[in-house]
Amino acid sequence: MIQRYLVTLLVTALTLGSPVSASNMQRAEQHILAEQYSEALELIFPLAKSGDINAQLHLAKMYYQGKGLEKDYDKASYWICRASETDNFTANKFRIKISLSMIFEDYQPKQCSSILDIVEN
Repeated sequence: MIQRYLVTLLVTALTLGSPVSASNMQRAEQHILAEQYSEALELIFPLAKSGDINAQLHLAKMYYQGKGLEKDYDKASYWICRASETDNFTANKFRIKISLSMIFEDYQPKQCSSILDIVEN
């Protein structure tokens, strides 16, 4: 009985995610709203690297818009590709949006597979 309870508790904890991560993401979002980008980035980078989709989406948007970071379409594409790997609807929608908006003569967006291979290796 106790083992079953512990297994249920563990599965629930893993499914819901870390309360610390959620708390950090909420704080990061507050910093973004207040245009305190350096404080937001300190919280977002570790979350994005650990696979937090919301953090990856925010980071992609910040690179894309040049808010708190130098505008960098390749890095925006990298982070949106990472978020899209989970087949998250919002991530896929944003990926299409930024891909379409980056089409102009001197910029050729890379495929997600090549971006992820280059940056992760």
